Amino acid sequence: MEIRKKRVDEDWKVQAEREKEKIALEEEAARRRREGIADDVDAAGGPPPGAIPLIPIFEQLGAQAMMGLGQVPDRTGMRGLDLDMAQYAIDMLSSIEAKTAGRLDEQEDRVLTEMLTALRDAYSQIEASAAQAAPPPDPEA
Repeated sequence: MEIRKKRVDEDWKVQAEREKEKIALEEEAARRRREGIADDVDAAGGPPPGAIPLIPIFEQLGAQAMMGLGQVPDRTGMRGLDLDMAQYAIDMLSSIEAKTAGRLDEQEDRVLTEMLTALRDAYSQIEASAAQAAPPPDPEA
């Protein structure tokens, strides 16, 4: 019975400490706003909304597209053509571009625009090459 009571007491202490830390962070954020200091953390201790870097996300999706286009090897070291995967990754980047229009910083906008242009060009060229290399349809089928 005492062990259970001690556990409850310890849980309460941990919860109280978390609340105390959260209040301190909120007070610090409010003070920084009053003083005009840019926030580098939010009330939960993480980066404020919009501060999470997007370029690594663009690069991840770009790498997936490049794998699908056979331009870079996959994790096993193999290269293969998967136009569906490439198109999906390009579509994801296009969606991000549309949904963040006017809200990206200059570098993010430039990286995304250049990446999409390069990926779309590569996709078009590889798709055309794949169509030419494909055997003609069987007229008897």
